[in-house]
Amino acid sequence: MRAALEKMVIRIILWVLLAGVVGIVGYAVTFNLQTPKAYFHGFRRGNTLVFEYDHDYTSNAFYDLRIEYEDEEGQQIVPIIQDAAYAKITQEYGKFVIEDFHSNVKSINVIYHLQYDRWSMPCGLHKEETILIE
Repeated sequence: MRAALEKMVIRIILWVLLAGVVGIVGYAVTFNLQTPKAYFHGFRRGNTLVFEYDHDYTSNAFYDLRIEYEDEEGQQIVPIIQDAAYAKITQEYGKFVIEDFHSNVKSINVIYHLQYDRWSMPCGLHKEETILIE
């Protein structure tokens, strides 16, 4: 009877360990197959544009981030992050403010390079998105 009980306890322990290993491997595979996502939002406060940005947990950081738009003076290119460093020291994380933003601009193009790691190798997602200004 004691031998059968010991055998059952060992089986339970092995099943728990196997479930843990399967869970860890499943998480690693799922995490490494996801495409990182960036989130952007722009809105006005009078003549000021407030541009907010962030990324999900599957990515590390923005390496490059800039916005482009066309106003009465022509095409404007505004760097926000260059080579993983803020272009302007005064900005706070996740928010960028442009004063005297023309009221006729209804959308901006966001060009970014998002860094992430997959299977212990550094990768980068280069993308361009157009967002509407509220």
